[in-house]
Amino acid sequence: MSGNPKPEALPGLIAKGLEMVEQRLRQSNGAQIYDSIKAQLTYMKQTIEAHAKPSDEKLDSLTLGIYAAREFETSDPAFADVLFDVEYLFKRL
Repeated sequence: MSGNPKPEALPGLIAKGLEMVEQRLRQSNGAQIYDSIKAQLTYMKQTIEAHAKPSDEKLDSLTLGIYAAREFETSDPAFADVLFDVEYLFKRL
């Protein structure tokens, strides 16, 4: 995680994550991991826009932090930081 992100930064971080994942999805020729990340970020965006609270079950199913640590922390640290921060903040809504 890149420091202590502030809760008010979450919508912008989600937007940044969606932008980054779209770029990586195009470059990867459709790697499934990016589809999963995009789906999770889209869910988070929709939840925030609806001013809804995610269910505990949905929170438990999030894997952005796992992907960030296993797949991107060393190869794409900027992307990993966004994923870590988004999941951290979203789980504290």
